[in-house]
Amino acid sequence: MISSASRPCTDAGNKQSGLLLWAFATPVVLLAALTLGFVNSARASQAVEDSLVSGAPPAPELPAGWTGHRLNEPVFESELYVVEAGRGNGPTVVLIHGLGQNGLLDWWHTIEALADDHHVVALDLPGFGRTTGARGQLTPARYARLLSWLIQDMALNNVHLVGHSMGGAVALYHAGTYPEQVSQLILINAAGILQRAAFLREQTEATGSASVESLPRELADQARRLFNWGGAFVERIGMMPDLIDLLRASDSAWGALLGDRPNANAALGLIDTNFSSIIHNLQVPTTIIWGDRDTVSPLRTAHMLHGRLALTDLRLVEGAAHVPMHSHREHFFHTLRDALANPATAARPTPVWREGGEDYSCENQRGQRLSGHFRRIEIHNCEIHLHDLTATEIIMRNSTVRLSHVRLQSPDTALTITNSSLVATDLEARGEPVMRAANARVDIAGGWLQASGEALRVEEQSSIIMSTSRIDSGLYRGYLHGAVRAAATRLDDARELGATTR
Repeated sequence: MISSASRPCTDAGNKQSGLLLWAFATPVVLLAALTLGFVNSARASQAVEDSLVSGAPPAPELPAGWTGHRLNEPVFESELYVVEAGRGNGPTVVLIHGLGQNGLLDWWHTIEALADDHHVVALDLPGFGRTTGARGQLTPARYARLLSWLIQDMALNNVHLVGHSMGGAVALYHAGTYPEQVSQLILINAAGILQRAAFLREQTEATGSASVESLPRELADQARRLFNWGGAFVERIGMMPDLIDLLRASDSAWGALLGDRPNANAALGLIDTNFSSIIHNLQVPTTIIWGDRDTVSPLRTAHMLHGRLALTDLRLVEGAAHVPMHSHREHFFHTLRDALANPATAARPTPVWREGGEDYSCENQRGQRLSGHFRRIEIHNCEIHLHDLTATEIIMRNSTVRLSHVRLQSPDTALTITNSSLVATDLEARGEPVMRAANARVDIAGGWLQASGEALRVEEQSSIIMSTSRIDSGLYRGYLHGAVRAAATRLDDARELGATTR
């Protein structure tokens, strides 16, 4: 038996954070290397992964009342390792872990905390922990099929599905694909849902923001410009020609490069998954639990999910980073138990657009925040965050602008973006067109763009990133999840933006 004192999780939070960051970076580096013909870089990746997983803990002795099962499952053709505790004690909770060879051990104290009044099921996903013999691509879609099989095989009913990090993305995909099997969904610091270029940009800017906070203003402004350049650079990496399709098309190529690299294998499967239709259509009550200091899975993802999901509640764990069940154990357990007992019943309250309002102008200012109801907003040479806001139109020039939970409705152009950077999260906008961009960097996550004609017009060279966004225009109805650099074109149905019909 492993006690709370001896359980091998002392540095599990740091290790899992490192694994996630490395695994997300590795596909980009690997794809770049393949593009240049440096196939030998795969051997270097394996050396890194060997060092990361060399300390994987041995199979533990289970406490009294816990049982371990080995099941031959048909999806990955693996021998699946499953732990049960608290059988017959109440509602069934299924726990899905993130990247790293700890597997279900990351849930050890969570199982202990829930087993007295819940039936708890935890598993080592194929490729991880004590599950052996997994074959093929480790994708959320295949993991969802596995969970569906397991729920049926174990005759589980009214499942409360809980996933952390990569496991959160897997749980989200499963709930969207097999909603009849899930009574409640709980996502904890879910990873990988943003489009790849957006994820990389968030990582760069998070690093930059943390490092300039204590600098004098003049130096801070210079540092921010440097990190903005860095953000533009990683956006370009994220927009590289996508060679994942080549790997996916050949099981032998996938197996040769990634078969014994489960972190890279699963990370590739994750960043290649488009969650758009699931997020815009999911009706399962969902609670989002997030460490508010997480620099691995951006907090932006939590706000995007909170704004877009139909039935959702957001609970932040203050001071926690990527693994709150380890760093803030008691607070996390209290939050999780309360969420299990009180599923979300409504959508996030969002500002409702209304006609009228005052005009607002920002010029030569930094660090401004604005919310409320407005008509015309003009932003020139400013750094500003607009949140919980409605307006008829926003015009920005030479500015850095964030939008969070914003609603726009205009008979003309709703967003005019010139020589500016825009990051928008949970944006609903109607216009003719919705957006005109010229020499701009635009990153929209969880958008819903509506127009009777075209919605997205690029006039001068610009970078456009769309994550899990919906578009309803006179030219196209569907979802956008991709990244492109373009000029003098409309992008409503751009293949590079991952356009998929609905």
